Amino acid sequence: STTLTHFTQAVDKAGILINTDKTDTVYMPGLFWHTSVDNPTKPKAGIWLRNSNANGSTLYIGTSNAYGTGITNQAITVRHDGKVGIGTTIPGHALEVSNDSETSDVPTIAITNLSDTADHQGGNLLFRRGDPSANLTDDDILGDMAWYGQDNSDDAWIAAGMIRCEIDGTPGTNDMPAEL
Repeated sequence: STTLTHFTQAVDKAGILINTDKTDTVYMPGLFWHTSVDNPTKPKAGIWLRNSNANGSTLYIGTSNAYGTGITNQAITVRHDGKVGIGTTIPGHALEVSNDSETSDVPTIAITNLSDTADHQGGNLLFRRGDPSANLTDDDILGDMAWYGQDNSDDAWIAAGMIRCEIDGTPGTNDMPAEL
């Protein structure tokens, strides 16, 4: 079908349909992969969901770093409100990358450009702001980059530094005056 709602608003055109009773706050059956060797009774990866009370469902994608123990992480979480977590099952933002484990891994987002035809730029991180019904004006904030630390006294995150970009003047046609 070329119509998205055939899949998002109905089940009669589903390629794979997993049917189960709805029960609040329980994990639902999903898709799981296993092998005939290396502990064949343990899943190696999976996609499953959990119903929450009145909030809808949360989707999980997990993999294994040790075949003997089955799925060892819930690598990606998509919450009922659209928030996506990588390395966390409780994302608090549209996209949250975290290291919720006790390892020394530092959560990193890498932007890599392997093209030999581009201008040899590493990559871009874009902050875009606009309003179709009103023009941006002086002192409107275009975006922030902020750093926080935790002192472990009460698990609060304490602001350590920030870079802010905001409109500095009156925007015009092909002109966006700004300051950091």
